[in-house]
Amino acid sequence: MPRAGTRNSRARANGNGAAVDRRLGYSMLRGQIEMLRHQYLTQKTTPTAIMARHIAAAQELGTTLNAFTQVLDATAMREAHASTMRYRMGQPLSALDGIPVSVKDLLHVAGTPTGAGSRAYSSAVQDRDAALVTQLRQAGAIIMGKTNLLEFAFGLVHPALGPVHNPWDLTLTMGGSSSGAAAAVAAGIGVVAVGTDTAGSIRNPAALGGVVGFKPSYGFYSPEGLIPLSPSLDHLGWIAPTVADIRTVTETLGLVPRDPGDRPHVVVADLGFTQPDVRDLTQRLVTAMSAIADVQDGFVFAWDQANAAALVLITAEAYAVHRDWLRTRWANYSVGTRARLLAGSRITTAEYLRARQVRAWLQAEWLRRTVDWDFVVLPTLPSVAQPESRTGDEELASATLYTSTFALLGLPAISVPSGLTPANRPAGLQIVGRPGHDAELLAFAAQVEAIRGPLPRPPHYAYIID
Repeated sequence: MPRAGTRNSRARANGNGAAVDRRLGYSMLRGQIEMLRHQYLTQKTTPTAIMARHIAAAQELGTTLNAFTQVLDATAMREAHASTMRYRMGQPLSALDGIPVSVKDLLHVAGTPTGAGSRAYSSAVQDRDAALVTQLRQAGAIIMGKTNLLEFAFGLVHPALGPVHNPWDLTLTMGGSSSGAAAAVAAGIGVVAVGTDTAGSIRNPAALGGVVGFKPSYGFYSPEGLIPLSPSLDHLGWIAPTVADIRTVTETLGLVPRDPGDRPHVVVADLGFTQPDVRDLTQRLVTAMSAIADVQDGFVFAWDQANAAALVLITAEAYAVHRDWLRTRWANYSVGTRARLLAGSRITTAEYLRARQVRAWLQAEWLRRTVDWDFVVLPTLPSVAQPESRTGDEELASATLYTSTFALLGLPAISVPSGLTPANRPAGLQIVGRPGHDAELLAFAAQVEAIRGPLPRPPHYAYIID
């Protein structure tokens, strides 16, 4: 196996001088899950061998990135051996059998403590899996580790855990809060990661890491076994190398595939804060999109009202979740997270109810304004990854400007890499679908990914799949 973090002999240079693996075109169209499944079925490799490589990469490169809070090597290898036996008998449980999956350390995994990116949560070992983890296990997927995150998916980096580093440049931020999940997938460690998204926490780190992040419609997955942040906005979702991988996961777990139809209607939104490099990549991909869709510029919405309502609801609900813990575990929270949570104590009942009314109005307004459109597209973030030292409150606030609206409204949204800037930093294009039309969104996102073409791997990457 090529050593983690190196480029192997199958890589070539693209127009910018960056290395592009020749297998990426196939990988992008079929997905890594299908590549692995084919190798398992043809006995070119086994879940045991692949899991051993992923565990080694998590313990080596994953440590460099600070992507994992726990690597579940013993249980993962035991489950991989069982998966290998099922393939030998010709009885895999599903397309996910033997696939390495990481889980954000905000969900319970039986036999492990849930850390939530903090020192304020109980260190007790959990005796039950979260509902989504149970679904994955029943399909044969293997939970290989739990990934790092911002404290309780809301605050800043807890000093005891440290920041997650970006595989494209170790000095750059991975955003949040599903930072470890995105870094692991971007570095080739674990094929799929479970994340959570309350204002952009799947889509934003996916964009910064050059991978795909999907937030389904609200309520798509049960939140049982999830430590909540803001129950009325919390979404469970996925980070993966390609849209094809996310389609395989969601369809295996029950989503019925649907076609977006011939030449769907797409409208482009511009919120006015996008940096030139990100704007150029967005425009280039939108222009290419005209080959598969009818595209029009100029979508306008009440973005300011949506962001303001989301902030009130998230802050108030987060304080309600943590109120008792703040009384009893005050010293175990980081200073920055305490300050953010305490802001919720100053939100009145009237303000909270007003924000809920605004959300209801905005949901109706969105349906009215998008009646002629199948998808809305815009950048995932206004900028590319910044140095970790610059990620304070102001940067964290701006990070959700383009994403929180869709969590507030419960709409399905996906971030697909739009390309690399001249400085070799990835950016994301966000595609938003109609409520409940998750399958159509994923099918269209796969088409967009195909017209964009393959992208290079980051400098820090574990080449695991032969």
